[in-house]
Amino acid sequence: MAVEPAEMRARFLAESSMGIGVLPDDIAAMALFLTSEAGKRMSGHVFIVDADTM
Repeated sequence: MAVEPAEMRARFLAESSMGIGVLPDDIAAMALFLTSEAGKRMSGHVFIVDADTM
């Protein structure tokens, strides 16, 4: 049985405590932070950008 993209997105967001999804800009923002002066001392960590959709 095929599931329409809109229905799949609704199911996905329903499982998120934040009720939002992750956009490419969210990943880019983390990358920019890590390469900025503010993130210069970050190392050996895993940063998860998933809007709590695990």
